[in-house]
Amino acid sequence: MRIFVVEDDVDLREFLVLLLLTDGHDVRAFRNGQTAAEAVVQSPPDVVLCDLKLPGLPGEEVAKAASGASPAPRVVLMSSEPARLEHSQSLAHATLRKPFGIGQLMEAMGPVPLAGPAKGRRSGRGERSRA
Repeated sequence: MRIFVVEDDVDLREFLVLLLLTDGHDVRAFRNGQTAAEAVVQSPPDVVLCDLKLPGLPGEEVAKAASGASPAPRVVLMSSEPARLEHSQSLAHATLRKPFGIGQLMEAMGPVPLAGPAKGRRSGRGERSRA
């Protein structure tokens, strides 16, 4: 899979990139939302793994840019702020509350649901999201 990792925390970004490369994925990393949003539109990946709190452009805006891409990638939003994740669920196929486990990450990056982000999405805590 082609995966864009959008995370301003350098340690987490590097860990995710290394993990995903080791798993055989084609990974591109971004540290700010503006650059990631432009790249998503120009060359959509299969998955966008995106922090919500980013410099320049917040993760919610990156998710909106992704929804306008063709084909639209699967969007997984990450945050340590539960209220912000809750507010952003409609923009994503899945959400991950930091800190999260590798199993939760892999589950969240699963196959893109045919119904789009608002239907059939899963949260990173293994719960079925209520749409």
